[in-house]
Amino acid sequence: MGSTRYTVMAVLMVLVSAAGFIGAARAQAADYLNYGQIRFGLNDFSGDLEDADYDAGANLAVAYGRYLTPHLVLEAAVDLFGTEKGHGGSTAIAGSYNRDDSIAVVAVLSTLKGEWPAR
Repeated sequence: MGSTRYTVMAVLMVLVSAAGFIGAARAQAADYLNYGQIRFGLNDFSGDLEDADYDAGANLAVAYGRYLTPHLVLEAAVDLFGTEKGHGGSTAIAGSYNRDDSIAVVAVLSTLKGEWPAR
């Protein structure tokens, strides 16, 4: 993954995040029983993946939630994550070679969240 790709992803994350702050919402809490989320991110590894020289990876998550009560939320989400690493070299028998290894993960999550009011 090149630095241009990360720059474009970072700019898109800022633009999408800023879109949520445009304008003021004027509605009652009952109008917000359902909600959706789109999350973007970059992962810079530590541990085994860093030792294996994997590049920083991209993360995308889409979630849908529903307030069952004012303090209880049921949420479903799909998370996508990917990274890659390029490896090349040469051997006396095989000659020059290039190899790309990649990791892709799809997680389907369901959560029941309790919220404690801060009164």
